[in-house]
Amino acid sequence: MLLDYTPVLLALILILFFFGYTFSRGVVGLMSSGLAALCAMVVFFTSVNLLPVISENLGEMELTWQILIASSAVLALLCYIVGIFVFKGILKFLFNPDSWLHSFADGIPGAILSIVPSAIAILFFFCCIRIVGTVQELNYSASISQSGIEAMGGKVPPVPMMVGWRNGIERVPFVGAALDILDPFSNRLNRRAAAFLIMTDSVHVRSYLLSRSDTKPIAESLELNRLRTKTELRKALKEQDRLGVVLDRDLQQFASDSVISEDIEDVRLKPVLEGFVDSLPKYESAASQ
Repeated sequence: MLLDYTPVLLALILILFFFGYTFSRGVVGLMSSGLAALCAMVVFFTSVNLLPVISENLGEMELTWQILIASSAVLALLCYIVGIFVFKGILKFLFNPDSWLHSFADGIPGAILSIVPSAIAILFFFCCIRIVGTVQELNYSASISQSGIEAMGGKVPPVPMMVGWRNGIERVPFVGAALDILDPFSNRLNRRAAAFLIMTDSVHVRSYLLSRSDTKPIAESLELNRLRTKTELRKALKEQDRLGVVLDRDLQQFASDSVISEDIEDVRLKPVLEGFVDSLPKYESAASQ
């Protein structure tokens, strides 16, 4: 459990590093890069959330997640490049030697101001951890849903470490809810719905999910079964396209607006995955007998 908070510890170390850096070298360069990065992240996540809506309203082209991510990344990169020059110019003007703000450019005041770029860097770091953890969690959900898993008792590896790291980040008050708004891929409702869509394809996993009170309403949902018949989702599942599954508009609507949204919100997926693996019969190899 304590290892789950490793990213939080690393974030505290990053704050101390930035504090020392700006104390000796000044805050202008770090602050301008941080503010530009913040604008780039806002542009990226806003594009990821809004472009599908715009495309759907126009109805002129199919917006795949590859095009969505590439377009959003290009816009974010342009914003970052322009932002560095703009913010550096503004901050140099504000902190010039003749300004009353110059005393905040370095030393203790500058180090205190480093909290701003530190927070931005931590936000980016946490987003990356969440995305990696979500990909690994969905891959793990798919791996335990393969045929023949019932004969793998005692041989299934544990849930990946990054899943625990991501969960540790989300246990920090208000952090999980804030990141859910920004990032549709690692959004807790979306990724849990995607995991259940993957797992209920397996007879053995579905049977286990139906045996638990916290997962039964989701596993037996007719809406989830209808999603499984959608051509685009079937294709994404077959091609192991995790982004394509989570970013599907119908799946996101199911996760947030269905009658079982509260069940999806309340369920904790890691204990469910671990519980299924622990429920598998343990077989001894012939060599050990």
